[in-house]
Amino acid sequence: MMLFKSSLTVVCLFALAVEARAVEIPPEHHPWGRLQPGSWSRVRVVTETFGGGKSSSEISIITTTLVRVEEDGVVLTREAKTGDEVTREENVKYAWDGTRSDPNTQEKYSLGEVDVDGKTYACQTHIRTTKDEVADREVKSWYSPDQSPYFLKRLTRVTGESPETTSMRVIRLAVTQTVLDKPLVCWQSETKFSSASDKATTTGYYSIEIPGGLVSSDSEVIHPQQGTKQRLRQELIEYEVIR
Repeated sequence: MMLFKSSLTVVCLFALAVEARAVEIPPEHHPWGRLQPGSWSRVRVVTETFGGGKSSSEISIITTTLVRVEEDGVVLTREAKTGDEVTREENVKYAWDGTRSDPNTQEKYSLGEVDVDGKTYACQTHIRTTKDEVADREVKSWYSPDQSPYFLKRLTRVTGESPETTSMRVIRLAVTQTVLDKPLVCWQSETKFSSASDKATTTGYYSIEIPGGLVSSDSEVIHPQQGTKQRLRQELIEYEVIR
């Protein structure tokens, strides 16, 4: 009985220690957090839309700039140019898991594991829940402090009138891609999106050496009855790193 009580105490103390460490994600574990303000990346987005026997194509250029790094995330500014139309998002804060900062968000932590390429990695699981009048959003991320790209899996659930689920997981850790005429070791991820009307799959390549991480990605949106509704290709075309 004393042995059980002692073991339980050790487990509880270990859990508390994990929870205390969970919020202390080093900025260098994030593709933006490891850089200095002024670093930026530029991505070309080609969107093909299908419907009614017709198709159309649109090209956007999105430039994202790092404004500052904070203890719990980064502040970014984005400019999107499509033809002559330009839109900007100024000084938006994102947490380390990629979600927008929200004062209504509650966090909790636990332990978990993720399999990548046949190997299992111990992870801290970060669960961020945001509730409002329209919908509740829960984002669960699996963070491995010992293995780049660190956030190995993410599951987002939105409830309410328009429920949807997004699941991302890293499927390969070391894939060489040619990035602006230079070979670069990247990780590959797969993201699946599902809602009442659409499903989408995205395969992407990312590198910790690129501001924001994105090298390229390909997405396809499918309607259950209508088939392919949209294809989207994102590709890095320019960037600047300030160490």
